[in-house]
Amino acid sequence: MEQNHELWIIGNGFNRALAQSPQFSSVSSKVLEIASLWEEFSGLISEVKKKLQSDTGSSYPDEKILEFIFIVLQSLKSKEIFSHIKYQTCFDTLVSQFSSVITKKLESIALKFFRVESEDFYSSVSALLEEEFLPYWHTRRQKTPTTLITTNYDGIVDTIFARNKDGGFGKYGMGDLFASCDSERHITDCTRAYVDELGRSSWKGIGYCFSNYSYLQSHREQFKDKLLHLHGSYKFWKHIDSDAEVKIDKQALEIFNECLQNDNWYPMVVFGPPEQKLNIINKYKTLQTYLDIFKHILFNAEEIRQIKLVIWGTKFESDPHLYEVVRKKIEKGNVAEVVILLSNPYSAEEFCERLMSGFNRAHVPQCRYVAFDSAHSLLDVIKKI
Repeated sequence: MEQNHELWIIGNGFNRALAQSPQFSSVSSKVLEIASLWEEFSGLISEVKKKLQSDTGSSYPDEKILEFIFIVLQSLKSKEIFSHIKYQTCFDTLVSQFSSVITKKLESIALKFFRVESEDFYSSVSALLEEEFLPYWHTRRQKTPTTLITTNYDGIVDTIFARNKDGGFGKYGMGDLFASCDSERHITDCTRAYVDELGRSSWKGIGYCFSNYSYLQSHREQFKDKLLHLHGSYKFWKHIDSDAEVKIDKQALEIFNECLQNDNWYPMVVFGPPEQKLNIINKYKTLQTYLDIFKHILFNAEEIRQIKLVIWGTKFESDPHLYEVVRKKIEKGNVAEVVILLSNPYSAEEFCERLMSGFNRAHVPQCRYVAFDSAHSLLDVIKKI
């Protein structure tokens, strides 16, 4: 049976808006700390950033500067003067070493997210939600199935939206396609399942394994609504030797730290030149599947009559792969409306115009702005979406 569907795309601007809300004033400094963790990365390219701003009068995000650096390196490599094999090898080594430095920095930042979680920050955020928030959110999702796509790496969106009406993450929460690592899919001793002395299957380890799309068909029916970290999460790590992808459990962080000393792992986060993000997504089965689900909902889901697009805290400036997909969907049609939530109404208006421009159709969906400021609680805002 056909029904309507809501697809939300949530960026880092959501966290910053939350930090400015009086409702969350007691945790605002920590929210801003999380939103700013990636600024530590700026130290690697600070001189390039300053020079660009001085020469051009414009400020560029870190990921755009990375793109400039890689373009320059590739451009130099293609010059005839550097065609000798020894120069080509030097350029390849330089790109490889620079990429390695980036990966190490990402690993350091991802581990700092765990420290924030260990301080019970997410429990503090949950405690600030209105008593009627979760029941309202659950009822809303029962009426209209909802998929949340976030480009954020932290767990703030999960804490607020992925819980069921009783506050837990159980059967009626929002699924992410991770499940317990069974005996056939264990990776290392860190994730091995085992059978106890009474013959009961049990599990121990650092987290949950990503399960392929077909494996979780029955499981997914319990989670019709999904919350997918399309750009990865501080909890998502890839085991290099086995190619397995794991979501780390906060209770097992001590064990995982030991695993990091003995095994090869790296964080599954999409951070880099904007034009390369799609290639980074395709390196990981989990994120590739998330992207497939995103596109399936937009273009191929026969059970969906119309879609409401909610874009919160992002203008896709560093995410052209998402901007292009959203534009393609608007052009194709079947979009009931587009709801924009940005801190600046003028910026939201400009974004609406850019998003809707250039289509050779007589009708484009309504694009409207919803404010999330000091005059509105989170529940009030969501009721206006």
